[in-house]
Amino acid sequence: RSSMCSSLAPLESYSQAQVDGLGVVSLQVIVPEAFEEISRFRALCGEHFDSEDAAWAGLLQACGKVGFDAHLRKVEFVQAARTIGFQGNAGLVFDACDLEQEHYLSLAQFRFLCVGSAPDA
Repeated sequence: RSSMCSSLAPLESYSQAQVDGLGVVSLQVIVPEAFEEISRFRALCGEHFDSEDAAWAGLLQACGKVGFDAHLRKVEFVQAARTIGFQGNAGLVFDACDLEQEHYLSLAQFRFLCVGSAPDA
């Protein structure tokens, strides 16, 4: 998980595309627009919430849902993101988390964003 979170480190730490011995490329290189939106969303969540769980709970609350086992559909996620002040492309952030294309997000899928995680140096 820390390797994944480190791929979302601030932009200045990725001035060059770097590929490790396993052939992993950062999200910034593959899908720079998604990387930018995820970075903005993470920063906003960091301003409003003190943890990943608190951010998920805040998004659920914005949709009138409770319980960490609840799911958010794309329209709900976009609405919740707007409610907390995100002005970017929340649909793109949702799509980045919905890797299995299930058309909803759970807390487990939301963890892909590494909200509240300090990037590795």
